[in-house]
Amino acid sequence: MKSKIILAICLMIIGLMTLVSAEGASMSKENVKCVFMGSDEEHKCYSAEGHSCTGTESCTVIVSGEHGKKLTWKSSCGGYATTVVDGVEEKAEFECAQVIEAVTETVAQQVVDSVQVVPAPTVKENVKCVFIDSDKEQKCYSKGGHSCTGVESCIAITSGAKGSAMMWKSSCGGYAKTLMDGTEEKAEFKCGSELEVTEEEIRGTGFRFASWQCFDGKRDKQGSQTTCVSSDVWKKKAEAICSGHCNELVCKAGTKCYNKCGVNYFSVAIECYVEDEAEAQVVAAEQVKPEEVTGEEQKPTEPAEEYMGEEQEEAIEPIEEEIDEEQEEMLICKDSCPLEDKCYPFGYRKSGMFCLDEGMFVDQQVEDSTCDNNFECTSNVCVDQNCVSSNFIQKIISWFNRLFG
Repeated sequence: MKSKIILAICLMIIGLMTLVSAEGASMSKENVKCVFMGSDEEHKCYSAEGHSCTGTESCTVIVSGEHGKKLTWKSSCGGYATTVVDGVEEKAEFECAQVIEAVTETVAQQVVDSVQVVPAPTVKENVKCVFIDSDKEQKCYSKGGHSCTGVESCIAITSGAKGSAMMWKSSCGGYAKTLMDGTEEKAEFKCGSELEVTEEEIRGTGFRFASWQCFDGKRDKQGSQTTCVSSDVWKKKAEAICSGHCNELVCKAGTKCYNKCGVNYFSVAIECYVEDEAEAQVVAAEQVKPEEVTGEEQKPTEPAEEYMGEEQEEAIEPIEEEIDEEQEEMLICKDSCPLEDKCYPFGYRKSGMFCLDEGMFVDQQVEDSTCDNNFECTSNVCVDQNCVSSNFIQKIISWFNRLFG
């Protein structure tokens, strides 16, 4: 009897424990919205318990389970999110745009890493420098350090990347360009002592000084030892400054004449290497304007017609054809000075002037003036960088005459 009572008590205790356990494990149900941020394609959202949904920007999945249980979510675009089963709708957010960008960058880097940069092969070739009309030893050299010397020609052995360009210069002036292709080439330079040149002969060549004279006699000189400007740019400056500067013509009766305007003489001196000729020309074309040089607005110059008087006009029959303006080629001098339609070498003396090495005739210096050469002085004597007067020279000559006379 006693054992039955104990068994009944044990069964009652087990039943109470089962009831308490069933009440503590209550179930909950809720919606979980999976959000695919930055997504432009369909993705899947899923949990380890088997819940899942699919969508482009978002999708919603119905979940149920023990109240308070944590669910871990994952998406096909990567990332993790956690929700708690509590009967309240929740969101599981995933950054899909960052993943796409990261994958794209990774793939791009892999492509870059897989590409091998193959350097251009190195080739060797001989460049023959030809010094046209040269009668003394000249030097030919490139910016890469290759060089050779000779009177009429010389050969420089070069090496460099195949297809690369090489710029050459000579001691007698001028530039030449060769291409590294393994084939022997020529770099030709005109070394003659011609003072008068054409525009084509100096086109693209740089000079430190330039001077010019307009048709009305106005002269100008520009440049310095540190300046290096293309001859084309110097010429444009001269044309801009001489615009509107015309000469005066005296015409014969019965003819109609026009003034000559612009540049009459043009000279360039001391050749140099122009680093960026195209840029220099653009800058000069934009900056140099006639009104900036003269300080006043330039007006078009009308052709000048000789006035012959009323009586003379009546006596002359009308001319059927007018005489057109005569076009003359501009005198261009290189490393020389223009004067009276001729180019003179540096140091040449004429009419109380001498040819300066900057390409322009200037007045000779009087006594006690600073000088470097005899031709700079009116007395033609420069001693200790000072011009000596002709009277002093005459006194010395007279003294010697008396001494040995």
